[in-house]
Amino acid sequence: MKNLTKIVFYNLLVLILLIILLEAFLSVARVYYFNKPFIGIFFSAETSNPYPYKDDKCYIMRTHVFYGITHDHKNECKIKGGYADGPFIYYDNNANSQNDAVVVLGGSTSDGFYYGYSNGNTWPYLLDQKINKSGLNFKVINAASGGHGSKQELLKLLVDISHLNENIKYIISFNGINEVSGYDDVNDFTLKHFPSYGGKLLYMMNYQKWIKQNIADKFVIGNVRILPNIYSGYRYLTSTCDTCYKKITLNDNLLSSIKFNKTSINEESERWEHNVKIMNSLSESFGAKYFVFLQPTLGIYGQENYLNPGTRDFNLFNKLFEEYKKNLNKTYNKLKAKCSQLEFCFDLTESIIPNGNMYSDERHLSENGNMIISNKIFDHLNSNIENN
Repeated sequence: MKNLTKIVFYNLLVLILLIILLEAFLSVARVYYFNKPFIGIFFSAETSNPYPYKDDKCYIMRTHVFYGITHDHKNECKIKGGYADGPFIYYDNNANSQNDAVVVLGGSTSDGFYYGYSNGNTWPYLLDQKINKSGLNFKVINAASGGHGSKQELLKLLVDISHLNENIKYIISFNGINEVSGYDDVNDFTLKHFPSYGGKLLYMMNYQKWIKQNIADKFVIGNVRILPNIYSGYRYLTSTCDTCYKKITLNDNLLSSIKFNKTSINEESERWEHNVKIMNSLSESFGAKYFVFLQPTLGIYGQENYLNPGTRDFNLFNKLFEEYKKNLNKTYNKLKAKCSQLEFCFDLTESIIPNGNMYSDERHLSENGNMIISNKIFDHLNSNIENN
């Protein structure tokens, strides 16, 4: 009996040690190989707005053949000051009016379904509030969706917004962070030869395998995820994840069918510029004006000069790995340079000073940050309206 107890004890000890080593290894791989932000080790990194549970209808996603992912809210998501109509969110102030429309494009930082980062006070919602109080006869329609970058925005403009029965006067993109190297591309090869294909779409075309969404959440106790890096690896291996497409080998049949060599895209900033220029032209064809706002994010060099110890921004900034910041700034410097050459682009990267609680995590703004962004965008809109 003693020998059996020893065997069980030592086997359990070895198992625990292996789990610790695997969690540590995957944590390093996540940051340095996949260029993903640090999410904690052994326990999920603390934020003021933990990611909602899997059964929250506002956060449930489904695979989309064009965009990779889209919301699967089933009209059961309670949206602050508004409601969902398919992929669009209308805000109550002027939802049913004949007012001219301002349509918002972007990723999770603009997504009206993602209430958790700012208690529902997303910048499009705050913009709608401000427009209503100002007396301007406009309504805001939010078409942003988590995970979307400029290539998904372009598709959404063409596939969904072009058929929207509204008098659209302004189309606004709020983007930048989802353009960063490695976010939605398999590798540099796919970026160059398939610049409009998201990684999820390439994965499904390559393996003829549908990516599953909304699997049962695992390793969660309360609002804390246990072994977050092992969980992330599990999702990677089971094709139930956002990043399972990162390590695929495109087969020859797929390459011979869709690969072409004469492409004008060589890097992320060139694709972004290409996409926003087309969105500007498409918007003009709809009789609308297009503005793109380069969004702020934590990790931009120089922000360390404004950080105040003990604040959430300070803690979040100092959890970022240097490799993540290096990759972020490499892309952002190019985006900023290209933005400065476009008359319809406005750089808001320095509009948020991270000296307190402006961010909920390294990418998403809190209510405080969203208020500043909504004011900035309102000022641009109001100025344009007054001059026309």
